[in-house]
Amino acid sequence: MAIISEDIMQEDETSPQPQQQQAAAAAQKDNSSTEAEKKETEEESKGRQPNSGNGLDLDKYSWAQQLPEVNLTVPVPEGTKGRSVVCEIKKDRLKVGLKGQPPIIDGELHKPVKVEDCFWSIEDGRSLSILLTKRNRSEWWKTLIKGDPEIDTQRAEPESSKLSDLDPETRQTVEKMMFDQRQKQMGLPTSDEMQNQDMLKKLKSQYPDMDFSGMKMPSKNWIFQEIRLSCSLHGSQSSRDRAAAMAIISEDIMQEDEASTQPQQQAAAVKENSTEVEKKEKEESKGRQPNSGNGLDLDNYSWAQQLPEVNISVPLPEGTKARFVVCEIKKDHLKVGLKGQPPIIDGELHKPVKVEDCFWSIEDGSLMSILLTKRNQSDWWKSLIKGDPEIDTQRAEPESSKLSDLDPETRQTVEKMMFDQRQKQMGLPTSEEMQNQDMLKKLKSQYPDMDFSGMKMPS
Repeated sequence: MAIISEDIMQEDETSPQPQQQQAAAAAQKDNSSTEAEKKETEEESKGRQPNSGNGLDLDKYSWAQQLPEVNLTVPVPEGTKGRSVVCEIKKDRLKVGLKGQPPIIDGELHKPVKVEDCFWSIEDGRSLSILLTKRNRSEWWKTLIKGDPEIDTQRAEPESSKLSDLDPETRQTVEKMMFDQRQKQMGLPTSDEMQNQDMLKKLKSQYPDMDFSGMKMPSKNWIFQEIRLSCSLHGSQSSRDRAAAMAIISEDIMQEDEASTQPQQQAAAVKENSTEVEKKEKEESKGRQPNSGNGLDLDNYSWAQQLPEVNISVPLPEGTKARFVVCEIKKDHLKVGLKGQPPIIDGELHKPVKVEDCFWSIEDGSLMSILLTKRNQSDWWKSLIKGDPEIDTQRAEPESSKLSDLDPETRQTVEKMMFDQRQKQMGLPTSEEMQNQDMLKKLKSQYPDMDFSGMKMPS
């Protein structure tokens, strides 16, 4: 009996182990399935991946879109004639089908359309092609018919989303917005915040006795107000110190304003050039085609850049040690070479850099690599050294220039600017001008006896 009891006790001790393992495995499986379902639910709430035309391929029809319009394709029996088709397009509703049969599509459109600019036709007797012109031509549709599956509009891409297609002024604004968006995503300061930090750091170094602890710099006007307040609260600062501090800020702001007006001046200059000869000269003065790194490959060195920084590669004799290298990096000057020999690079930088964030190293004993951190990290450099060959910065491309990387609000603003830019290039009205035209047309239809000939609708 004792032996049997002992065996039973051992069996009781070991038997729960498989049960516990099975329970743990079941719990893990439940957790995994719950996470998968949660992820699937989140994906569905955002919308499906769009097809190549920024729409969806469904069982009974497929649709694609660009910002101005929607293209719809509905398969029909081969040999179908136009007289057999039912296609009713209203401002906010669409009905499509064949006479005597249940409709293929019948529902409320996702957004209103311009009925007078919508068309349909039979293609090869086997598909019905419908063009819907959006009333708001600067936004993406999530779906064609309300209630049908939706797409994730963040993944939609315009036909032409290259920054090189934009004019200098629009491009600079777009690049700044995209740079600031990426900085926010990484928890880093925006371009304006970086400029304020640099300005504050400069003031602190030159006026160590001044208290800047409560200073806020959200805008240029605030800068002056806070300096005046800080100086008035601290008697140790003379009016001369205050004037000097404000002079520093004024100089920085003037430089910033001059930089911001350059694209406007360039755009104005382009418009002034009317003859073919002047246009050709203007094209030649834009600069060379950048290399794959948005810089240039020159005889003695090559350089590349992204908006925040510049990377320089200088070939050296094999086996060169760091102690034989001369590398002097100043705010607006760079000197690079080997001791006892003429410098390879020696000149004024195209734009100022942050010296404390610049570095250099020897790679494989035959290449010198230099990293320069730009002071203005939302600006493309035309050249590394002033006087050296320049690139056409209009052809430079950021590492991440996809609109799908932007938040919805920023993306909508950028897309509107790009749409308006394309419209101007084709001599067509911008989004605001189209809205004004629609509004004026609506007023004329409602008040036919009223004279609108002198009416202006600038905004």
